[in-house]
Amino acid sequence: MQIQTIDNESPSSISSKVGGGKSARRYTKFTDCVTDLYRQGGVRALYKGTKLTLMRDIPGNMVYFGAYEVAKRQFAARGKGTALAPMFAGALAGVIFWPIVLPTDTLKTKFQTAPEGTYNSIGEVYRDLVQKEGMGGLFRGMKPAMIRSAPANAVSFMGAELTKNALSFIP
Repeated sequence: MQIQTIDNESPSSISSKVGGGKSARRYTKFTDCVTDLYRQGGVRALYKGTKLTLMRDIPGNMVYFGAYEVAKRQFAARGKGTALAPMFAGALAGVIFWPIVLPTDTLKTKFQTAPEGTYNSIGEVYRDLVQKEGMGGLFRGMKPAMIRSAPANAVSFMGAELTKNALSFIP
C-alpha cells in the first residue's frame, strides 16, 4: 500500500506519493487507488509491506499492551488515583512502544513507498537506508512520535477503559 496524502489545494483529491515524495497520480476515490495498485502489481501490490507490518506490530503490541497492564496495576496499587491510572499507564506504554517499533516502521514505509522493483528484500531496504543515512536513519521521526505518543495513548486508553466500564452491564 502506498502513503496517501490529501492535496491542500483540493481537499477532495488524494495524491499518491511514490519514492522520494514525487506525486505520481491523483485519486478522487479509494477505489481508484486500489484499482490502480491492482493493475500495477495484482493482488500482491495490495499487500506490499505486510511482512514488515507484522514484524513491527507483533513484538510492538506485545510490549505496548504488556507495559500498559503492568503500569496500570502499579499506579493503582500505589494509590495514584485509579481513575487516572489508565491515562498515565497509556502515556507510558506509548512512550515505550515507539523506540522499539520505529526502526521497523521506517523500513516498512521506505519499502512500501519505493517504486515497484526498487527492493527485492527487507535486507536491501535496510542496507540502502543505513548506507545513505547511517543507523540514525532508522530512528528518523522519533521526536514527533514521542511528542504525540504520550497524550494520544493516554486519551486512547482512558477512552477504552471508560467504554469497557460503561458496557460492563453486558454479560
